[in-house]
Amino acid sequence: MPIAEDSQDQQLRQGFALLELLIFIVLLTAVSVWGLPMLLEARKSENETHAVEYLRMMASSEQLWKQEVGSYVEVRRLAEAVPNPADGGFHLRTPPFDFSPKMIFDAVGIGHRAGYRFRHGNDATGRIVGCWAWPNLRKYSGLRTFWVDFRDSKVYATPIAASWEDTPGILAPDATGLVPVGH
Repeated sequence: MPIAEDSQDQQLRQGFALLELLIFIVLLTAVSVWGLPMLLEARKSENETHAVEYLRMMASSEQLWKQEVGSYVEVRRLAEAVPNPADGGFHLRTPPFDFSPKMIFDAVGIGHRAGYRFRHGNDATGRIVGCWAWPNLRKYSGLRTFWVDFRDSKVYATPIAASWEDTPGILAPDATGLVPVGH
């Protein structure tokens, strides 16, 4: 009979015991509960950093436009072409604004990239003076809404809590509550 008992023990050891599976599931759940929020926070911070860098590059590219044609342009145009006054035409893409992945635009001209949305902002007379950047989803993409003023090329965090459906208006923000974002 000792041989039969050995084969039964061997059959029992071929898989996991129920208790071992439960312990594994509890540990996996615990790691998910504590680890996932930390990963999301890191992602939001990274998205915000990219949005600020993108706004700075945009301001630099807008300065090239202003020198060449005398005014700033919409975000979509900035991302798609650069002026060439020598022949009166346009070349595709602004050199300092050309990197991957490229900004994707929706039907109303709002650009999407790295968890953030981008749209130009106008002054009271309707002239373009800057650009908004706000998270796609505040819970996952980022928490802060940013504004770059093309006139001084400074990026500011705004008090506006914009997100997917709560987009900032097309007007430039007033100076109230704007906080400069450091380099």
